[in-house]
Amino acid sequence: MLSKFGSLLASGLMLFPFTVSSSPVVPHHLRAADFSQTVTPAQVQTDLGKFLSKGTQIFGPSSPSFANIEVVIEVTQEADVAKIVHYCYQNSIDFLTYNRGHGLTNTLAKFQGTQINLSQLTGITMQPDKKSALFQGGVYADIVSDVLWDLGYIATTGSGGCVGLLGPGLGGGFGRYQGQYGLISDKIISLSIVLADDTIVVVNTSSHGDLFWAMKGAGHNFGIVTSANIKIHPKVVNTWHYHNYVWFTRTA
Repeated sequence: MLSKFGSLLASGLMLFPFTVSSSPVVPHHLRAADFSQTVTPAQVQTDLGKFLSKGTQIFGPSSPSFANIEVVIEVTQEADVAKIVHYCYQNSIDFLTYNRGHGLTNTLAKFQGTQINLSQLTGITMQPDKKSALFQGGVYADIVSDVLWDLGYIATTGSGGCVGLLGPGLGGGFGRYQGQYGLISDKIISLSIVLADDTIVVVNTSSHGDLFWAMKGAGHNFGIVTSANIKIHPKVVNTWHYHNYVWFTRTA
């Protein structure tokens, strides 16, 4: 969702320097010229540090790892995301959400604002019926595969092990299991989302159905996904084989 003061790349990818389908940068005519007209990056660190969970880290402009983004907040609790969105909204600060980081867009190199980093949210919880699992917004394919494989299950993921689960999933989600189980988005049961006004909603077929439908194809535009309940499948094949094909164009 593109809001007046922030942009949401839903978890996943949701991202710097990554986005799957659409730029998370707010259109120029909606953006303030500076980081914020009311607070400085240093003040953000001071203000938000009092309200966020233990272990959450806030990096400022002095960090060489983040040359363009003025403030990076690495959350350790899902509830922190809504607090950060609320603060950014109140102080006219542009923000985007980072899940894993895969790919690059030119527009992100120009972004100056606050990054909400979900990379520490990597929890995976098997549901009691063992038909689905709850995945936090920062999980990626290798973690998903390793955890579920040892439990005797698999889940649809993207093809690359380093790629986040929800980044491709919110755009459909092609992967190596799609021929047998379908796309990632086909398996989403529900999503926990932080909206632009810092409201937290759980969407599924019976609650916020229109938003749930939109999230399974263009989800990066509507909110920050902090966790998702996704169908899983019993592991029935122990060995998988795949080929990568590369075509070269002959030049004169």
